[in-house]
Amino acid sequence: MKTTKIKTALISTCLTVTVLIMLAGSIQAQSNNQLDGVKRERAVKSIISNFTSVSAGIREASIKYAGEYKLTETEDALIGLLKKNDEPSTKILIANSLLMIGDEKGIDAIRTAASNENDQSVKEVFARVVNEFEKTKKY
Repeated sequence: MKTTKIKTALISTCLTVTVLIMLAGSIQAQSNNQLDGVKRERAVKSIISNFTSVSAGIREASIKYAGEYKLTETEDALIGLLKKNDEPSTKILIANSLLMIGDEKGIDAIRTAASNENDQSVKEVFARVVNEFEKTKKY
């Protein structure tokens, strides 16, 4: 019984990784603006669903891709994840992705999260992200 659950989880993780790699390749091959509506919608849905994957690697890669490819449709999901996540490294990754997306709404969420953050190193990263956004906004 336990072996079956492990095999099922492993197969599910492998399939998810495969889909994520294929989507990343598809996104990378085409610019953000050139993805047609259906492909983009599927890619965004897949990436958002992977924000809550049981695999830390898949979660982190999805968060990273959302920012790297400036998938603005993921902003609300990233903000929600930032609010409920307790893992410092994940919070930092989310903040960096929100910075790359570059919308004021995401930066405001980082400001709010910083005011409630207990981990000093995370708080410092949040401050640097906000400062970086402010510098780029001036130009």
